[in-house]
Amino acid sequence: MGFDPGDSPIPHYTFQISGSEQVPAATQASLTFLDRIGSRSATITCSILGGDPGGPVLKSLSLQGGELSIKGKRLTGQLDIEINGVIVRSVAGGSEKKVRIDVAGLNLIKGANRVRIVRDGLDSNILMLTS
Repeated sequence: MGFDPGDSPIPHYTFQISGSEQVPAATQASLTFLDRIGSRSATITCSILGGDPGGPVLKSLSLQGGELSIKGKRLTGQLDIEINGVIVRSVAGGSEKKVRIDVAGLNLIKGANRVRIVRDGLDSNILMLTS
């Protein structure tokens, strides 16, 4: 991947990370820049669990009786449920603070699962659910 910021500094970078669904327990990513002559920048490590400003905010997850309960903020309207990087279901959120979903067909794997909600194109933060 080539990267040329030109002559002016860029205060904010956005990188798309693909393949994160292959490592569902990952919570951080590290980035090191390498120039043409092999010089390396300092490594920057950051959380990859954050969401978009104005998007839903997930506070807690629980599995009980064949149902996934999600508590948070901004859980109204049409909600896309993402598990391990894949949208598995769309539901109508009825409460500002809680959504319940039947687990059948959510494609939960044994072990760590990354859960996110997308509303109006805005991603929530990611919470980890162990099943």
